[in-house]
Amino acid sequence: MSTLEDVLHWDRLSLNLSDAQAVQAFRAGMASLPPGLPRAVAQWRLEDRTVLAALRRRHLGRPAPAPGELWGCGRLLERIQRAWTEPVFGLERHLPWVAEAARLLAAGDSPGLERLLLGHTWDGLGRQGAGHYFDFEAVAIYVLKWDILRRWSGYNGVAALRRFMELSDAGLDGRQALFAPLQGV
Repeated sequence: MSTLEDVLHWDRLSLNLSDAQAVQAFRAGMASLPPGLPRAVAQWRLEDRTVLAALRRRHLGRPAPAPGELWGCGRLLERIQRAWTEPVFGLERHLPWVAEAARLLAAGDSPGLERLLLGHTWDGLGRQGAGHYFDFEAVAIYVLKWDILRRWSGYNGVAALRRFMELSDAGLDGRQALFAPLQGV
């Protein structure tokens, strides 16, 4: 059985997974979550991540996902595909944070985008946890909010550079020699 954190923490997935494999892993994790708040929180977070993935994909100039392509999770997949050319996929009324996320992404403001997303997640967890005080759901929300605080307070440049290098090496997949002439520039 997966935990809510297993489903939500991308850093627990292999960097070598395709989008389809990641979606299958998320779906398997979702299916093993208990019904109620844990599954609702996971669904909400994965849908937000799908919207962000679509914004990033379009920002990179990639086409809309093909019908039937496994690329995201949730109820918004078809809507995003149909509205690919609209600035925020027509989601501005349904998801007000998306317009600001698109603006920050276009401006290359990664720290601003991270602040927006963490703030949005924090606020959403507060709404999801409303009415839960001394039950399992309250503890789950507390742990997720604690993780946001840990991430925010734990950011440091050295660790970020190390993670960037790991991701770059994985993305280059043995093609680092292409950049050898640029060393020392």
